[in-house]
Amino acid sequence: MPLTPTPMGIPGLMPGIEGGEFARQQLGAGGGMIPGMPWGIPGMPPGMPGQGMLGRPGAPGEITTNIGILRVVLELDKGWAEINYALPFEALRADPQGWIRMPIPFGFAHGLPLQPGMKLLRMFIGGDGEDEIYIGRMLLVQDEKPLYGRVKSNWVSQLDFDVSRDINKLRKLPRVFQGTAGSQAEFWVEADEGASLIEALWDLDKSDGVDWSNPDAVGLRARKVFPKPGTYFITVMIRDVFGLKQPFIVQHKVKVK
Repeated sequence: MPLTPTPMGIPGLMPGIEGGEFARQQLGAGGGMIPGMPWGIPGMPPGMPGQGMLGRPGAPGEITTNIGILRVVLELDKGWAEINYALPFEALRADPQGWIRMPIPFGFAHGLPLQPGMKLLRMFIGGDGEDEIYIGRMLLVQDEKPLYGRVKSNWVSQLDFDVSRDINKLRKLPRVFQGTAGSQAEFWVEADEGASLIEALWDLDKSDGVDWSNPDAVGLRARKVFPKPGTYFITVMIRDVFGLKQPFIVQHKVKVK
């Protein structure tokens, strides 16, 4: 698609708010040039490819590319702004069709301060290496939705009657995962993240302390073998990889027999 959209309003874009989503980039070959690419923008070669491939599939779930730093230059009706940031490959995931959702954090923009009511005339995308990208869709969003998530498991999930056995409180009882010692438990996060790109940090045994600088696992899934019977608590931090939202922390009880 051409990267010269018709003027549009940027609803309420302010520094510190994730306001742009560079959505769904297709793995595949291609090419193109941005019409009207201005000469002389530092670090932006004339005739920069406008379509093509951001990444190539490597190992399952792995995205590879020659580009490490992405640069986005915004031509607005009142001037220019730009965004430079490292691509968060560890958090990028292709869907079954091979598309990658890649937010562009407008909160990182510098140059002309972004204000409500500004019009975006053109967007130029470059990087620190040569590669090709397909751009399947671009959305401008104002995302103030807080992060939220829940933990799921392949182990049995039951009501936690250790909390209460009052039949009138059944609907409000938390759930507990139950399994057997020596068998592997798999946990995963179901998140409601809005337009954010997220990652999850796992502490799989609260008894030895929760240290987010040294998590037991990183990613939307984690596995653990509990060696002996007992009651354990796992803790998960869901966070925006760009740090634009407050992290969400959830704890879940695990009973091992």
